[in-house]
Amino acid sequence: MSDSEPTSGTPRAVLLALSAGFVAFGVAFLLAPAKLAAYADVSTTSRLGLIELRAFYGGIEIGLGVFLAVTAMRREWQIPGLLCALLSLLGVFGARIYAMTVEGWPGATVLVLLAIELAGLVLAGFGLMRIREVSAAASAARVGDDLLSRPEKTKLIEKTQPLQRTLPLDKSKRI
Repeated sequence: MSDSEPTSGTPRAVLLALSAGFVAFGVAFLLAPAKLAAYADVSTTSRLGLIELRAFYGGIEIGLGVFLAVTAMRREWQIPGLLCALLSLLGVFGARIYAMTVEGWPGATVLVLLAIELAGLVLAGFGLMRIREVSAAASAARVGDDLLSRPEKTKLIEKTQPLQRTLPLDKSKRI
């Protein structure tokens, strides 16, 4: 299988799951920004605020989700896709932790959000580890195949008679 062929397996499944999560979150914000903002206690009293929630939270999440789906389809794109998901979620997770240290405890909703982000981080990390394991196994298999298919370059050592260090002299011939 070449690197550009579609693949299956754990990395693809992880990317598709993360993609679905991002797209679902983005579509929810695109269609009902005020309702979702209320869960996070964000005020949406202006049209500009609603437009920003739809555009940024809806648009960027949908775009990221579509990107992850595309990366799931080609093996050589899976590592960049998983890294993108991991770093995006790590950024949000880290910024949320920092914000809580600066602003104080905002309530139990933040624990749900942190749990979702942490689950995504673990999932992306697991996908990256699986790629590494599969790559290592494939490399080992290629090395093993190479060793088996190589022609033998050395011969086994055969048992030989010890060398005679002296030559019997033929008394009839003189040198």
